[in-house]
Amino acid sequence: MDTSELGRKIKEARLAKKMTQSELVGNFITRNMLSQIESGTAVPSVKTLEYLANMLELPLSYFMPGEHENAMEQLVSAKQALAAGNFIRVLELTQQFGTELEDERAALNARAYLELAKKEQDAQSAL
Repeated sequence: MDTSELGRKIKEARLAKKMTQSELVGNFITRNMLSQIESGTAVPSVKTLEYLANMLELPLSYFMPGEHENAMEQLVSAKQALAAGNFIRVLELTQQFGTELEDERAALNARAYLELAKKEQDAQSAL
């Protein structure tokens, strides 16, 4: 889906809920950023898209159909692995991410490597 189509869907969903741009964004992003997203001149991060979907009471897949559904499933799996403390699995899953999840890959990898380093340090301290 191109950015103008994504923006159109967000705007239509917002108007269907009879919400202003300011009401939708709250303090999460600026109203100006939402305006740019709705016009197709800016691309929201996955975190922003998750927030908007939640506020609009729509599934994230509504905004990311088709080829992006698999990416979202991979992201959810990686986040679940992180929450479960399976840091090696996080690193394996993030290797499969496409370019649309670059920021999320970097954040998840950083967290996984940090937690692995803490485990290693704890193991060294125990010796």
